[in-house]
Amino acid sequence: MNRADRIGLILVVLGCVAGIGLTFSATVELPPMGVGDEGLMARGAALYETKCAHCHGVDGSASTSTARMLNPRPRDFSEGVIKFARGPLPQQSDLKRIIRDGIPQTSMAGFAALEEQDLDALAAYAEWLLTRNNKPGVGETPEIPSELLTSNYPASADRGAQLFNSPKSACSSCHGQDLRGKGPASWSEENGWLLLDAAGLPARPRDLIADGLRGGFEAEDLYARIAFGIPGTPMAAMNNTLSASEICDLVAFLERELIHHQQQ
Repeated sequence: MNRADRIGLILVVLGCVAGIGLTFSATVELPPMGVGDEGLMARGAALYETKCAHCHGVDGSASTSTARMLNPRPRDFSEGVIKFARGPLPQQSDLKRIIRDGIPQTSMAGFAALEEQDLDALAAYAEWLLTRNNKPGVGETPEIPSELLTSNYPASADRGAQLFNSPKSACSSCHGQDLRGKGPASWSEENGWLLLDAAGLPARPRDLIADGLRGGFEAEDLYARIAFGIPGTPMAAMNNTLSASEICDLVAFLERELIHHQQQ
């Protein structure tokens, strides 16, 4: 655990101790009658109140004393988006995966110890929080071309390396040619971090070598991040700029680089 992660963990503990009275001054809301399975929703609401509300807030707006001390901030469900879905809109399977596994190098811990039915209940309740304000919310995920992700790997990775550094993808302009997250569009020695997220906070591209990945390590996760972007951040969707095979080439290149550096 690096220094920033240790500081974040200390802040979470302090926030929970100092702010718990404020956080639970209200109780979470149940969906209206007829919205989903009422028993499942009631179970999800109860779990959310005890395990999630101290960071995400009883109404899902992440306006808690704990959340204000965390970087990155916990997800504000009222925005109707999550960062790490396998498509432009999240599915319950995405929500369940994130709840179960957590998000590395953030304060979002995993809840793998929960029973499957409890994970399902929390995912259902989180889905309602995402969609309650008539945001796009949960939807169908476009098919990811899994067969392309494993075909002709060496040549695909070589093509991906060229594409990563090309103006067409502009990946290296933010992530840097060395994948360290300090490209000319994202960092300058004079001004520091140049990009902002939707909340107006500095948005540092991932150092893909040192920091690893937050949204999953499978090829399908990498494909989704490139194709559909990361909502609320400067990481834009590339599925209208690059073909499916080109995105697969980028995935092959990134996998090769990550494996190479892990072995060093």
